[in-house]
Amino acid sequence: MQTDLIGDVAAPDGVDFIEAEKRWKKAKSIAEQQTGMTEGDGDDYWKYVAGVFKKSMGIVTESATISEPAAYDWKAELEAVTTFDDIEEVFLKLFPGVVRPKMPEEMVMESTSSLKTVIIKIGSDFLLLPLAEFIEKAKDYARSKYAGKTVVNQFDKAEILIPWQGIKHTFSGHVTKMEAAVALRLGEVIEAAEPLKQEQDKRSRDTILNVFHYRANVVVEGESAEINVVVREQRDGKRYYDHYEIK
Repeated sequence: MQTDLIGDVAAPDGVDFIEAEKRWKKAKSIAEQQTGMTEGDGDDYWKYVAGVFKKSMGIVTESATISEPAAYDWKAELEAVTTFDDIEEVFLKLFPGVVRPKMPEEMVMESTSSLKTVIIKIGSDFLLLPLAEFIEKAKDYARSKYAGKTVVNQFDKAEILIPWQGIKHTFSGHVTKMEAAVALRLGEVIEAAEPLKQEQDKRSRDTILNVFHYRANVVVEGESAEINVVVREQRDGKRYYDHYEIK
């Protein structure tokens, strides 16, 4: 269609094929900017492109202009509008091919509707503590609030028990302030985490059937981080929180 149309229009108009092809590409760009349509929109898109192209070649046809539907009195409806939403509705009726761009708040809701970011704020009584003391306080807090508690993951609906052993594992070795702070909202982090993969226990322990990895997003005092949460499934089918790490 593209080559035939370019050739048919270029020859009688005295414009060489190369120049006509440039105008065709320009017409596609204009159509996409003005309507928001792409090649995937099919006939509506190509009709609009053809109209723009012909107009650029000096051929004005009915298909090269956008005319309002004969039965739609847009002027009268525009005079009656009272809100910006009403104006938008009139515009979309006149130009049905235009896609309304999403507002920033809509894009935020869409991007966070599936994977929730857990916001973690450190209380003033914690914030100014030396690192070693902060880590111990965070561990004690996590133990008192979460040890022995079962939470339900929002994605796979798995019931995950948080044992004291898992909390101790989290605080073993070198622990940063951010890693310790995540334990203050450990239950909420596990609930909000997205399942990533399932694998066999690397140490081939008889008591562990599977190991599950989950991904969670957190913000600790304004600093973002991605958390890998590890959960083990025992032979009895129950899942237990094992530890987490910052990626």
